[in-house]
This record gives sequence, structure tokens and C-alpha cells, in this order.
Amino acid sequence: TSTFVDTVEVRVVNVDVVVLDLDGRPVTGLAREDFVLTVDGRPVELSNFAAYDEAATLRASLEAISAPPAEGAPGSPALAAPPSTWIVYVDQSNVQPGPRGELARSVSDFLASSLRTGDRSMVATFDGKSLKFLSSLSEDRAPALAALAKLQRRAGFPSGLLGRASQIQAGIASLDPGSRGASSQVEILRYEIERLDEDLALRQRAAFQALRDLLSLVAGVEGRVALIYGGGGFESDPVGNLYRMLEAKLTGRFNPGLDPRRERDLLAAQNRVDYERLLTEVNASRVTVYSVFAGEGRAPGLSAEFGGSPEASGPSLSLEGREADTSLAAFATATGGRSFVSAPDLGEQLETAQRDFASYYSLGYHPVVSDPGGFHDLKVTVRREGVRVLHRRGVQERTAEQVAGNAATEALIAAAPPKNPFGAVIRVGEVTKAKLGRAMRVPVRVLVPLRAVTLLPAGAAHHASLSYHFTLRDPDGGYRRLEPRPLAFDVPGEKLAAALDQRFSFEIVLELEPGAYQLAAAVVDTLGGATSVATVGFEASKRR
Repeated sequence: TSTFVDTVEVRVVNVDVVVLDLDGRPVTGLAREDFVLTVDGRPVELSNFAAYDEAATLRASLEAISAPPAEGAPGSPALAAPPSTWIVYVDQSNVQPGPRGELARSVSDFLASSLRTGDRSMVATFDGKSLKFLSSLSEDRAPALAALAKLQRRAGFPSGLLGRASQIQAGIASLDPGSRGASSQVEILRYEIERLDEDLALRQRAAFQALRDLLSLVAGVEGRVALIYGGGGFESDPVGNLYRMLEAKLTGRFNPGLDPRRERDLLAAQNRVDYERLLTEVNASRVTVYSVFAGEGRAPGLSAEFGGSPEASGPSLSLEGREADTSLAAFATATGGRSFVSAPDLGEQLETAQRDFASYYSLGYHPVVSDPGGFHDLKVTVRREGVRVLHRRGVQERTAEQVAGNAATEALIAAAPPKNPFGAVIRVGEVTKAKLGRAMRVPVRVLVPLRAVTLLPAGAAHHASLSYHFTLRDPDGGYRRLEPRPLAFDVPGEKLAAALDQRFSFEIVLELEPGAYQLAAAVVDTLGGATSVATVGFEASKRR
């Protein structure tokens, strides 16, 4: 028989905090009362507190063997830091092959030597066009190391845009302002610069979207997530130097004509707005960014630790000064990470990132119940002199729909089997050709045992309410989420006993281009609050 189930959701938001002394060493032994957490400027009570420090945990274990700990010892007992996830993301849009190879080699050394037992890793990249996953999420480091090795071997420009910029620069250098055809050459150069400016803006927006897609796809990964983000950064006025070179070449020789500054200012302003929005989204994500600047302008012989200070803070995109490197640093600052520059000792300097994930404090608080999905500013202070605090600057609470969609996506990204407490099964039916074009019709059924879900008495029947969230991986490695689908039904009381031994089904029909696909379905019991995920691979082609 069914019984009434009353569920009370108690949500807790955790804020991970790294506390350092003035020499950059972790400060251990702090207690709950040493921290003050404010949300949107208002202090909140800490409902949960944990201190993680692997070194302290090992030391405590050795001391426990020889002698019991002294009573009344200050601070809180430290716990072993749980396994974490390391995502390597290489934005190739503004990085030359040489620096890209150096970056990949250093990060590969770090992953090979520094990841702990249970840590997971994966590699993704933006190739100038779209987001690509080069390895799946796995505790096995081999796929990630193989993907980084492939990035090291790749030759040529990441896109033709850098080559076009070099050609324009060469054209300006060879320009003779006093020659007979100089006027025509100048107009051609200006036209090429304008077109390059527009194309760079389009590629920058594509890079922004790729990062948004990455953050969305990894939002369901459990535990702490580190994003090692290597790239050349972003600039609001990427062709400014070309215009200045051209104008300097023409100074005093003849009237350079219409000043294109107004049009460029508008484009640069839009670039700044797009970047500010992205910075807010990165801040609201659950990842901790460790940025690595691998673009132009790095001094020879520079150590990677030059940018590793926790005080590094990147301003918004502006027209003054070098902004590509600071635009990446801002992502690190907003999420409680650190910023580095790509250098031969990068692998060694990334050890500070591993230390941040081994020695930290977790502060939990109950969010405002009426505001799921809202963004909130965070600030953590420590009641101790001479310390620095690293933590994310904001948090955005996820709705139940977002959590379910994230669970389906993570099931496709990760190499391990998904959590499937309901015992859900996906069945793919007979594939047929669609009426128009090359598309194939693929019927898909999700089967769930009735006894696995919550049934609430409703008069003479028992009521069930579920929602289905689907994520599809395309043949080219891209991911897309389908619209959530609700399902509610009643089971008559006299038929309940027999129905409990059966499975109910939910069917969708996909129209897909021919190829190999993977599908994940997250089934959410909206009454009981539980989620179950199943996956299946199939070929969208007509069986012969």
C-alpha cells in the first residue's frame, strides 16, 4: 500500500574559501566563529562548516596512533579534501601554435604529476568556430593527456584572422605615402582593417558563447570544479594598433580622410558589454578559474608565478592599456582562483591550484527560499590579522529544472555510469526515414518501474508527477538539450497492487541527421525530489 510522503526541501549553498598568510601559505586551524559571510551585504548564519586539509588529516592520523589529541585544541578538526574535477579549456582563437604547445605541455605535466586519487579530468577547446570536447570526464588521466599531446602537435594558425592581421601590418610597413598610388592603397588597407575588425568581433562573440556552453555543460558535475583556462584573452578594440600604425605612417604626408573612430567606438563598446555579461556568468558558475595567459606580449624568461598572485584582478575591457591578459585574470578573481602566464615553469606553479583544492574551508548557508535562480553577491571576511581570502564573488542558485538538465548532460560527459536509483531504461525503436530531407525519425521510450516513484493518495487514486530532461550528443561531438517534458498520471486504488510490478513509459520521437548519437534522460520525481539518469547510444540510420 502507498503512504503519504511529506517532503521538506532544505537547500544549502556552500561557499569554498581559501585562507592564506602574507607569504601565500594556507592558514589552517580556523573555526566557524572565525568567518563572517555576507550575502548581498547582509550577514548570514552559517548552517554548515567544514575544514579540509590533507596534510593536517595525515598528521592527525599519525598522532592518533601515538597519543590522543589534547582536549580543548583550538580550531576544528580538518578533513581530507574530497576528490575534485579538473577541466582544461584551451581557447585557441588568439594563441599561436608555439605558445599553445607550451601551454599544453605544462598543463599535461601538472595533470600527470599532481592529480590525487579520485580526481577527474577532461580537455575541451574552442577552435575558433565552436566548442569541442577532446576527452571525456574520467578518473583515468590517459585520455586527457592524449588530448593535450594532440594539441601540442597541431600546426598552423588557429584561424586565418591572425594571418590577415600580419598581412595588413606588412602592407602598412611597405606603404610609401608619397607614391602615386598611395591613396588607393590606404583605402584598401582601411577597408581590410574594418572587415578584420568585424570578423574579430564575430569570433570573439563565438568564443564567449563557447565558454557559456562549457559552463552550462559542466554545471552538473558534483564537487569542486577547477577550470584551467588557457588563451590569449579578449580585447575591446583588437585592431586599434593597426589603425594607429596606419595613421602614424600618414602623418604629415596627406589628409588621411574620414576618421573611423566613431564606428570603432561603437563596436568596442559592444565588445565591452558582451564581456561584462560573460564575466557575470562566469562569476555565477560553480567553477574556480585558474587562468593562463598565452597570448602576445609575454616577456621572455618570465615565470608563470608572475600572474599567480591571489590579488590579481582584471578590469573590464577598456581602450587604455594592455587588456587581453587582464581580461582572463578577471575570470580568476571573480571565482576565487588565480591567474598565471604561460611559461616553462607553469606546471610547477599550478601546484598552488592543487593546494587551494586540498586546504580550504567550506561555509554553508540557507538561501532565501523565495528566490531560486537569483544571483547574489558574496563576501567572506576572517577575524584574524594578516590573512588573505580567496572565494567566489557571487552565486546563482540553480532551479530544480536546471539541476535535472545538468544531470543528464553530465551523464554524457563523464565516462562513469550515471546514478540511476529508479532503474530507468531507454529503448530505441525502429528508425525510419522522415518525409523530407535526409533526416531520420528515431522513436525513444523511457521505462521506469512504478514502485520506484512517489505516489500520493488523491481520492480513490494515487497521483504521480514527473519531468523528463534529455541531452543529446551529436556525431560531431556537440551537445544539445531538449525542452523538458512533464508527465502526470493517476493510478486507480483497486489497480495499484498490480501496477506496482509494472513499468510505465514515456515516448519521444527525434528527427536527426544520419550518424551516431548518444542520449541521456534524467527522470525527476517532482513529488519525492529524486532524480534518475539513464543513457543509450544509437545509430540514426535505417536498419537493413
